[in-house]
Amino acid sequence: MKYVILLENMIDDNELVIFDAGIPYAIENNVIRNENTMTIPLKDIWVEFEIVEKNAI
Repeated sequence: MKYVILLENMIDDNELVIFDAGIPYAIENNVIRNENTMTIPLKDIWVEFEIVEKNAI
């Protein structure tokens, strides 16, 4: 399985952190999901990130 690790927090328009940096988020159908079940497509991530394989975590 592949995971996204954000290099900085993703913050919404209300300045709330919606995805935390440094936490591996599983990629499912080119989408990541946070603990509140909010989803975002990989193409819409607006911060720098890395994609890693399960073995690398």
